[in-house]
Amino acid sequence: MMWKRLVLVGLLMSSLFTYRQYAQDVASGKVVTCRWVKLAVARWENDLLRQNTPDFPYYFDEKCANRYISFAQQLEHTQGFSGKIVLEPWQQFAWANIFGWKSTATGLRRFRKAYREVARKNGKTVEGAAMMNACFHLDKEIGAEEFFLAVDRNQAKKGYDEAVRQNLRNPTLSRLTKEYRSSKRLVKVNDPAAFMTPVSRDHKSQDSWNPHAILVDEYHAHATNELINVYESGMGARKQPLTIIITTAGTNINGPAYQEERTLVTKILEGSIEPVPEHIWGIIYTLDEGDRWEDPAVWIKSNPNMGVSFYRDYLEKRIAEAKGSPRKASDVLTKNFNIWLSSPTRWMDHSVWMRGSALVIEEELVGRGARGGLDLSMTTDITALCWAFGEKDGLRRDYQELLIRYEGLERQNRQQQTALKAGGSVLAASIIVNVLQAVF
Repeated sequence: MMWKRLVLVGLLMSSLFTYRQYAQDVASGKVVTCRWVKLAVARWENDLLRQNTPDFPYYFDEKCANRYISFAQQLEHTQGFSGKIVLEPWQQFAWANIFGWKSTATGLRRFRKAYREVARKNGKTVEGAAMMNACFHLDKEIGAEEFFLAVDRNQAKKGYDEAVRQNLRNPTLSRLTKEYRSSKRLVKVNDPAAFMTPVSRDHKSQDSWNPHAILVDEYHAHATNELINVYESGMGARKQPLTIIITTAGTNINGPAYQEERTLVTKILEGSIEPVPEHIWGIIYTLDEGDRWEDPAVWIKSNPNMGVSFYRDYLEKRIAEAKGSPRKASDVLTKNFNIWLSSPTRWMDHSVWMRGSALVIEEELVGRGARGGLDLSMTTDITALCWAFGEKDGLRRDYQELLIRYEGLERQNRQQQTALKAGGSVLAASIIVNVLQAVF
């Protein structure tokens, strides 16, 4: 078949596959990365050691991984850059994991969901479109249905349009596919039931599809998991379906991207969840705790494609503008350094605020003068009792108790998009009365 010749050419031209070296360089510290990337590499190395064992029924198919990487590198850039796509080592590492690991029992793909978090301008759209094309042409899935999901249709069309252009620019793939522009649908000429199309949140008839692959773009902008759940629920009849989530950080830490997908991936990487969902792969490129975003030495942690898809002076200019504007600073932190924030504007940098945190030992506060403030709640909001104790050794101690009525907890989370959890005592009027009687 034509696509087989395309992959063969790619294998001959791409004699160097860099994902193994990348893993070694990350592990040795030669490549500067954050802890989440180090943990992803540690998982990779551990999986290689235990593959095909009774407790780990998976194996790494190097030829398959190389075939998918070679396919991507036979596609061409369609905007800004010219020539064929070159997957950088960090990108090859993702492709090798997603497409190289297989089930020992079935020989089918191990990973059914991939979560990738990286700052803007690191080639997410181009690479995501290439992944969808790889699934479309190499997975051998009859009647494959592929969807580009986003909050609005324009965002969904970005990835889809890039995938279409990649087909049109390739002499082989352009003969295998045809786009129906009026319906925004690319189909296979020899398999008309196979198609790819963009879908937004307001798209009608979402429940009747049989997806083989979905690409979720900028998941941080999704307020709920409704859209992705609808399409994942239709994947049951597929042999090796794949959900690809590629996103940048945002300002809604109570949304599904942060609360569900990112949190699950961090638990997998930390090894703090049992049993491990072995069908999920993820990696996060961000700054480490304690890193200063003004320090050029750490920029590469959030921007592994710096110097390739964009240049250092771009970040220098963004940072210079951000230093004088809290709103711009928030924008730079989320979009250019992939740092999650709880608000689009900042009164103070979170790291600066946290430098003032310390363990408060109540016994050490005895005998020190204090001023207190009490903010009583009416129904479902929070009651706050705060004390500011006098200075000792040049330091002041603040002590706070935040309480909420148990029956108001769920309503508070729903209305204010918070993620409060019950812990310790719940608020009752007697608690406040007892505290005030003890003080006065």
